[in-house]
Amino acid sequence: MKVKDSNGTPLSDGDSVTLIKDLKVKA
Repeated sequence: MKVKDSNGTPLSDGDSVTLIKDLKVKA
């Protein structure tokens, strides 16, 4: 599974943690 940010940029495992936190904030 590849995680991408809002710009469609592939993220590393470290970035995915930030993405999850960001999604929780937006939810």
